[in-house]
Parts: sequence; structure tokens; C-alpha cells
Amino acid sequence: MALQLVNSISSSMGTELLHRSVSQYVDYPHFVQQIAGTGVVGCVNWNSARVVTPGAMRGYVTPTHIELFNCGGHAGVQLFRSNGDSQGLIYDGDHNHAFGASVTTSIRESTPRDMTSKSTHIQYDKNRYADEDADFEVDHLNYRGYINYQGGHLIDYKFGTEYSHTTEHNYVPMHFFYNSPIKEYLVKQCEAYVEIPLYSPNPPKIGVKSHKDTYHDIPVGIIFIQINENVIQAVYYFPNNNMCYKELGDRYPKKAENIVPFFQLNPQLYPLIFPALIFGQGSQVGWERERYRLMEHITDGMLRLDAPDAEQIVRKLSHKVLNGETIHPQDCFVCHPDPDQQHFFNTQPLEFPLQILGEFLVNYGLRNALKSEVISLNTRLVFCSVITDLLLAYALGQMPQKALAYVNSMKQPFNQVLTEMNRGLDTLDRTELLYLANVYQKMADPVLDHLSLLNEGIYQDGPRTYFVQAIAVLRIFVSKTSLSNCDWAFLNCIEALNETLNYLYTGSIFQEELVEPAAFLKSLRYPTLSRLHQLQQGGIGIYAKFQTNINQVMSMRSSVGYEHSVFASLGFPEDDSDDEEVDEMELVFKSFNNLEERKENFHENIALMRSVFRRPPSSSFQLGEDQILGWILHMQRDLRILIENGFDESCFEEEGAFLKELRLDAILLLKNFAGKVDRHEMNYEGAIDLDGVVGSLSRLGLPSDDEGEEEISFSDYVVSEEPIEMTLHRIYGVVLNRLAEEQWDSY
Repeated sequence: MALQLVNSISSSMGTELLHRSVSQYVDYPHFVQQIAGTGVVGCVNWNSARVVTPGAMRGYVTPTHIELFNCGGHAGVQLFRSNGDSQGLIYDGDHNHAFGASVTTSIRESTPRDMTSKSTHIQYDKNRYADEDADFEVDHLNYRGYINYQGGHLIDYKFGTEYSHTTEHNYVPMHFFYNSPIKEYLVKQCEAYVEIPLYSPNPPKIGVKSHKDTYHDIPVGIIFIQINENVIQAVYYFPNNNMCYKELGDRYPKKAENIVPFFQLNPQLYPLIFPALIFGQGSQVGWERERYRLMEHITDGMLRLDAPDAEQIVRKLSHKVLNGETIHPQDCFVCHPDPDQQHFFNTQPLEFPLQILGEFLVNYGLRNALKSEVISLNTRLVFCSVITDLLLAYALGQMPQKALAYVNSMKQPFNQVLTEMNRGLDTLDRTELLYLANVYQKMADPVLDHLSLLNEGIYQDGPRTYFVQAIAVLRIFVSKTSLSNCDWAFLNCIEALNETLNYLYTGSIFQEELVEPAAFLKSLRYPTLSRLHQLQQGGIGIYAKFQTNINQVMSMRSSVGYEHSVFASLGFPEDDSDDEEVDEMELVFKSFNNLEERKENFHENIALMRSVFRRPPSSSFQLGEDQILGWILHMQRDLRILIENGFDESCFEEEGAFLKELRLDAILLLKNFAGKVDRHEMNYEGAIDLDGVVGSLSRLGLPSDDEGEEEISFSDYVVSEEPIEMTLHRIYGVVLNRLAEEQWDSY
């Protein structure tokens, strides 16, 4: 099963949901603060390009400013204000280092550096470091014989304010050549910047000068984002260890100016590091649509067992990260024809820093794509659906083991989303309830049962818990809607849950817990059979395409007999042990209360069929032979049931004559269809009873028309010489897609 993140967001079902948000139910800022738990940690007037929201940070846009929230962990924002503007450090309290800094050059330190008595607050010992058992060894022999690191400012001294100069989080061990001249050059070329140090899980440390027992983590690389006119101009990545920048710099008279372009990231990767901001109603809709596209690229990479070189770069990078493949410079950087770049990249130890970069971009990008699910209802539903699809893909062997770690990293927001959705079930409309039920139904799939045995990660409760939750959601759905209007998405969900019920019941010692859910499913037998009779496309087979979530469209093929048997036995299998055998159509018809309405529907459908069959074939959307035959048999079945339930044949003389005229043409069409079943790989349960279908087609029309008729078999028509093209011109109904959908939806 491949994850289908289709662009069905603009469909009629998805569009309605896109414009809904939790703000319709609760006070918007209060809700954000409630979700955040710790409340506002900072209010800034930064433009969105300056906002970096790693970890559990979120940003909410108000009419006057951006509110930054900490939604978990020990991360925080330390602000340094000046004249209504501010610089900011986003820090990680658990590891005592900064996630990043957001800086504007409009704030200036009034005292020039060379005129101040302030010294650099933190510097590092030239020979004191600790890299035993660390992820990489410290390069401690540079051309001067010392360790490469200086006490680099994230918020540069010249843009400092409110004692940022003396804030420990503001200092990061930076490669001396990056700290100057590269960063110095980059800062001069932009109006604002964001700087993000990347750390490996177990980084080496360097001693802080004059503090014997104090060490700082050494980042493996540094991302630098240039911002001009409130938009990202360029993004760079500079490895921070074992790099001989000086060797490259010695080749150029203007070192930084010529070196910097070699380290520019491919612009296709920029959306991965763009922040997840909650813009509120209106603009949030367009923003989230972009997030879906990004999420599609990442998750497609997660699900691929191989990734061709021509793949879109985000997918390719995601694939390599999650499959543990080596990431090459051309996977990340803009490639220049300059041979110096190729020579430098081929001779430098880039594999590990590029691995950490790839993991950061993919993980951070996925989190950012999903981060606003706590606010927007449609994003929360998409988030839940994507996570369940990824789990199913893993269980079916379609996603690598390493990718499961990324899915499990979503445990906290996933559980939070489901909790919030469950609290507000009564506020959800029928479409939203059905989408949520679909999520629970997928989580209840028996193929995921073994994941609960691991007792770790995102999937812990097991199919039983999610099955019960799905039933609870569907109870509310049924209370809010008429099942005579439900579509294939509902029927498919019910069918899947019934399969899960049978799985849970077999060999279970907790059968009593399933009694009420099973009774609920059993109560749906007549209504679902009735709706199936309305939706089905005839006696040969069913083909349906329907939307199960905002981001997912599903297709199914099945036989009518199989589907009827499923819905006729909803609930526990033994519930049918004492039931008398009932004619299938009699069972279906018990749920119809308005025979006159049924009669009118029959007249309208025959009128439509007459109109459609008069049209010549064209290259427009066409009904397949099985759909045409199914439609014809459907009408004949309705005619028989109406007469059996008291209507006189005289009410249907014209319709009966029309159906009788179709006998030979329909059988010839069946011949053509039967010859193509294998070629088209029709996925029907069981074999097609051709003689039975021919017998039904040979008796089209009123029941009295059959008197004295001999039984006809399929073999009588196998040698027919009539060209199929003639039959197609006589009966192959050409119908516009909209006409067909509107008619069958209303039927």
C-alpha cells in the first residue's frame, strides 16, 4: 500500500473542510496557549522568514506580532530587545546549547568593538577537548598547531543588545575560517539572518577557557540563512570539523566571496527549513496546502525502496536519509562547474556532516509540515492519516526499518491530536467524523498488531483499542446523518471494521468487550445493504473510487455477491447461526419505506438510460462494458422488485419494452466484456457465472414477457458474427462524468 497524498484537497469534500478550524469552536489565542501549556515565551515583530521553530516551538501570528510558544521539553526563547525590535536565541535546556539565533542588522551595538573594554565573553582552550566515544574526532592540529575553534557569536557582537554579548547560549565553538572571514562576509550581504548549529547525538566537547570543568558541545555543521527584503535569499551549510577551508581559500584573492557559493544549498531544499507558523483563518488555508506538498515529497521518500537519480531532490534526500545511504554533495549543494569545488568536496571528509544535515532537514521539515495540526482541523486530520499510512506501509514491508524511528518521533503530537479530536467529537460535522473514523479504522488493522507487542513508539494500544474508538466515532456519525445518503467511504470503513472484529473475536479471551461494538455493526445490516443496492453498478462487479480523507483517494473492485454477503453478516459470525435463510433482495427491500419514491427513481433512471444510449460514442468519458451491463441489470432488478411488491405491470410498459429491446445487444456486450476480463485483470471475488448473467439478460423486460421463452446459455452466443463495434454504437452509452456522478449519487 503506497501512501497517496493526492491533490484532492481542492475537491468538493476537501474544500469545505479546509475552511474550518478549531477557532470556530474556541477562542483562538486562548486555544493556542492552552495547547502550548507553558504559554507565551516571547512576542516578536519579526517577519516570517526570521522565525525558526525547532523542537516543540510554535509561532502564532496575531495582527500585530508573532507569539512564540513552547509546547514541550525544556526549549525556550531568549529575547534581546531594542527600540521595538529584537534578536532571539532559541535554546535547548536539556543539552545547554542553542538551537539557533534570529538576528536583524537593524539593531546595532553603539560602541565599536575596537573601542570597547568588553572582551569576548567565552573563548575555548586551544588544546582542551573531549572526544572519546564521541561521534567524531576533533581536528586539533590546524596550520597553527591549535584546535580550530573560536568562541563564535550566534548574535554577532555588532548587532548585540541587552547583554547578548555575555549570554552563554550565544557562544558556539565555530571553525575559525567559518567564523572569519566566511560569516563576516555573509553578514555584510544581508539585512537579517538565521544561524542554526547542528549537533550529532553524541558530540565531542571543548573546554571553556578559564573554566576548568566547563565544556561546550561542538556542532558538526552550521546552517546560515541570508534574509533580504523579508524573504530568504540563500541558505548555506558549512561543516565545522576536519575541514581545510584555508586550502580552498588560498586559491582565491577574495577568499570568502569566491568560497561561499560552493556551500549554497539547493533551493529545492529551502522549504524544509522554513518555519511552521500558524497564520490563523484565511491565509492558513493556502499555507497548509504548501505544507501538504512538502509532506508528500518527504513521505514519498520514506516509502521508496529505491530512488532514481532523476527523482525530485527532497524525495531523494529523504530516501537516502531513511535508508542509511551515503549523502553526496550533489544531493545538497548547488553544483558549480568550477573544478575547485569538485576537488575540494572529493578530498574533504563530508560524509558525516552531510548525514547530520540530511537528518536535520528531513526530520525538521516533516515536523514543520505537521506542526500546525494543533490549530487547523484539516491539518490535524491529514497528520493522523499520514502517520497511520506510514505505519501500515512499514507493517507491509514497504517502508525501511530506519524510517519507523521518524514515525515514532511523532508520538507526542500524534497522541495530542487524537486527544484533542476526541474531546471535540460533538463539534465535528459528518465529513470530519468519517475522516476520523477512517484513521481509527486503519489503526485497528490487524497487520499492525505486532507493533503493539514492541511496547514502544507511537503504536502501543493495539487494534482492540482503536477498533472501539472507531465504533464510538461512527455512532456519532450515524446519529448525525441519514445512511441513505452515505457513500463508499462509509461502507468501506464498516467493511474493514467488521474484518477487524472477526480477527479480534477469534481466540480472544475478552469477547465481552466486543459485544456492544458488534451489536452496533449488526444494526447496520439493513441500512448498508439498502445503500449498497443503490450504489452498486450491477450484478457483475463493483468499481468505486472515493475519498477517505482530505489527502487520500481510494479505489476498490469487488463482486456484488461478496459485498452483499459481508453486509448481510455484520457483527459476530455466530449471530447468523439461528437466522432463517432470507432472499437477498427481500432483505434489502425491507429497509425501503417509500415504494412510490422508488418507483419514481426507476422511471427517472430509465429516462436517463434512454438519453445516454441514443448518443454516439466519442472520445469523451465512457462507461465500460461492465458498468453498462451492471446498470441494465440494476434496472431489471428494480423492475422485478417493484412488481413483486404490488405494482401492476401496466405502470412500466414503456420501460419494460425498452429493456426487452436491449436483450441481444446486452448479451453481445457481455461476450466482449468476458473476453477482456483476464486482459484487464478484473479483481472480482469468485468466477463470473456467464450462463446466469446471460439468463438474466435474455429475460430483460416485464416478467410476463418471459412466458414460453426457452432458457438461453452463453454458449449460444459465442459464435455470433455481429461485430462488436456495431453493438457499441447501438448500446455503448457515452456519458459525461458529471452527469453519471450526479445521477448515481442521487440514486
